[in-house]
Amino acid sequence: INISRLLQDNRQPKAKLPSQPSLKKPLLTDKNKRWFGVVLLILLLFLAPILFLAKDLAWAITNLNKSQQLCLTGQLSACRKRAESAQNHFYLAKNTMEKLTPILSPLMSQENFSEIIKMTVLGQEAAEALGYFSDSVHQLGQIFSIIINPNQEADFASLIEAGERSTQRAYFKLANVVATGKSLSGNLAKQSLSQLPAIVDGAKLTLDSLPFLADFLAFDEQKVILLLQNNMELRPTGGFIGSLAVMNFSSGQLTDFAVKDVYEADGQLKGQVEPPQDLREYLGEET
Repeated sequence: INISRLLQDNRQPKAKLPSQPSLKKPLLTDKNKRWFGVVLLILLLFLAPILFLAKDLAWAITNLNKSQQLCLTGQLSACRKRAESAQNHFYLAKNTMEKLTPILSPLMSQENFSEIIKMTVLGQEAAEALGYFSDSVHQLGQIFSIIINPNQEADFASLIEAGERSTQRAYFKLANVVATGKSLSGNLAKQSLSQLPAIVDGAKLTLDSLPFLADFLAFDEQKVILLLQNNMELRPTGGFIGSLAVMNFSSGQLTDFAVKDVYEADGQLKGQVEPPQDLREYLGEET
């Protein structure tokens, strides 16, 4: 009987024990997490100055290009603000590169690193010169404002002296940057200085014109006649003279201004003036 019971007990299915949940091994232990945090902190401390350097260079070049565009279009206040921002970012970038020289020089090669340093220095000088140029044009603009507004008190000598001083600073600095920048090999560096030659020409023209402006303002009384010409009607002086403006000045300031029809003045001529043979032949002018 005991044997049959044992056989019956063996035939009955055994109850399964509840399975124990498997414990997965964590990817990072507390110790590994600490090491990972230390490595990440070291990487951030290493990369942060480089990221700040890249940011400053990008903003400096962007503001320098925008400042040149604004200068050429006559937006002087905006030009000066952009130039000051560019100068500040170039200064920060230069200081960062000097501190990171032991790291960046081997990574970038000495030649490439020297190229970036040179571009940064030239960019800083160009931004400073654009600020001088904006000041000079603003000062000369004050002169013309006083010329056409006789109610303002005039101190032309001081304004011309200040304008000439700022223009000379701008001209010599910009000319030096343009000459030195020709040795740069990078396309980005050349593009960031590409508009400076036109500004150098403008500064040179301003310097050449200042003596004539000073002579003009030195007269007590003078009358100036401007010929207003239409360039769509060809004439030897540039176009058909349709009208003229008569301006009277007293101590450099405009006191009277009038625009007259050219035939009003032409009608006061006595007799008949024979036109040149070519004018009669090709334009059919007899008088």
